[in-house]
Amino acid sequence: MPPQNSNFDFIMNTGQPQKRGLQLGTGGSFRKRIFMLIGFAIVGMIVIAVVGSFFKGGSSSSQTVIGLIQTQAEIVRVATEGSNTTTQISNQNLAIDIQLTLGSHQYALTSLLAKNGTKITAKQLIVKQNNTTDATLDTASQNGSYDVAFAQAMQTELTNYQSEIRTAYNATKNKTLRNYLNADFTQAGLLLKQVPPASSLSTQ
Repeated sequence: MPPQNSNFDFIMNTGQPQKRGLQLGTGGSFRKRIFMLIGFAIVGMIVIAVVGSFFKGGSSSSQTVIGLIQTQAEIVRVATEGSNTTTQISNQNLAIDIQLTLGSHQYALTSLLAKNGTKITAKQLIVKQNNTTDATLDTASQNGSYDVAFAQAMQTELTNYQSEIRTAYNATKNKTLRNYLNADFTQAGLLLKQVPPASSLSTQ
């Protein structure tokens, strides 16, 4: 368990208020999007630069990474479909930022696996595809409440993703993997703050 006042306290102590960070996609700010992209690029370079150290702990680290990639792929899939259907600007920004954030993390981890001799197949990548989510969004699209349903779906997906990151963090002693999970947990939290409340979305 991380020592008190460590960089990872926010993962373990979720009840404590967190400092506000960069608000991804809000206001359509060009500068914010530039900083966001630079941040993702840095995370990707750090992850790829330490290739090999993730897997000193053996196959369990590999399976942890594969599970995260599968979750990222599913969230990106739903966000991509949502970006083509949602009509509210807040949801559109959210969908784009999810694609950029988790897409870049997914690419970095997939590259990391490949460089260590583990290739994730297309079949593995879609193993977490949730047909229930698709059905819910299809129904919402037909009754004019897609934007509300999409925001709720992203809230659920990102919350579950943070829980998965926390579980992975607790299960590994690999410092490199923990550093990655730290960054990923932070980004997921920022995306969660960006999910618009249902009251702000039109159902017309």
